[in-house]
Amino acid sequence: MVQPNLHNGLTEHPTYIRRDLGEHLSEYRIHRNRTSANCWKLDLTTDGEEVSRLWIFIKTMRIGSVGVRIGGIGGVGTNRDHRHKGFASLIMHESTALMADKNCDMGFLFGIQDFYDSFGYAVCFSDSMIHVNTKDLRLARSGLITRAYRKSDARQVRRIYNQANGACSASVVRPPSWDRFEMAADFKSQGKAIVALDAAGRIVGYAAFRIEGQRCTVHEISGRNNDARNALSATLARRAHRAECDKVVFHVPADGPFADYCARYGYRSECHHPRNAGPMARIIRLKPLFKKIVPELNLRLRNHPALLNGALTIETGIGSVALSVQNSSVRLNNGPQGIQVRIPQLILTQLILGYRSVSDISTDGDVNIPSNCRSLLQILFPKHKAYMWWSDRF
Repeated sequence: MVQPNLHNGLTEHPTYIRRDLGEHLSEYRIHRNRTSANCWKLDLTTDGEEVSRLWIFIKTMRIGSVGVRIGGIGGVGTNRDHRHKGFASLIMHESTALMADKNCDMGFLFGIQDFYDSFGYAVCFSDSMIHVNTKDLRLARSGLITRAYRKSDARQVRRIYNQANGACSASVVRPPSWDRFEMAADFKSQGKAIVALDAAGRIVGYAAFRIEGQRCTVHEISGRNNDARNALSATLARRAHRAECDKVVFHVPADGPFADYCARYGYRSECHHPRNAGPMARIIRLKPLFKKIVPELNLRLRNHPALLNGALTIETGIGSVALSVQNSSVRLNNGPQGIQVRIPQLILTQLILGYRSVSDISTDGDVNIPSNCRSLLQILFPKHKAYMWWSDRF
């Protein structure tokens, strides 16, 4: 995580908490520090010492083609001599409260094994990468030129990014102020970036990468067409060859256009489906979230040939949401109605982000989906690939 500058931060009133540590009762304070317009730091102090902390980055993330407000958690840490005292748990619970106060629909993080599920977070997409031998990638040829990325290129690069990711769940909506690739793969600081130009000097592709020792990793790449991909690949291959990297590792969606393009060079792919770790999300505000995703649900219904009608209420453990479908149009209702469905919040999060299918979750012990509404739920929540580029992670 790239930690923001804390100068000129605004501090809200701290939350006072008392907790029994076994031998004595001590007092703690959790401070909310606003470090920038869209970033908050939570820190927990005891006896005047900061012992635990995390940051929350407020962003807009897509579910399908619609945007929802998320709080991205990063930099969670507790001083070594204060671990196993429950401080991280306290500050994680406070993060949920802060995100609710700031009207976040979902929380998102990249977590260690078997910790964050106890705070309602569930794995929500798989991470993938492809390995291309440098000698094979050097076969790429292009008449286009490439050069180093400049901040003045941001508008054109952002347009390419939005066109490529406009319907990709978990992708971040980059605001007009965006102008750099802040994060490299494995949470390392930003590397370098290049752009490909057509004959008229317009940007038609870009790549962000990092060469460290004899390892070349590309954490974001996109091109309008194969000419752009050829140019980017040729430049990356030359740089990898000069650094004596025997392969180039691309962190890209396994089913995306760049992976398809690389088939001509041959590659080895990896896809990681972690258990209770990695990319994880949870619902913070159930009804506001569904209100925002109704247009996406309607789009999915319109793409289905059958004219559908029905009503159902989803019980989650953090509340319920009622939906009615008339003539293949979804509407959010105020009160319970129709078929009663039970889906725990963690599993509903996975369903919304396309990580698991309706048929898969229906066998989970805490789930109850009557058979007469499964086909409707399968249309509303199809299994699909979600992905967040490393540049937008926290």
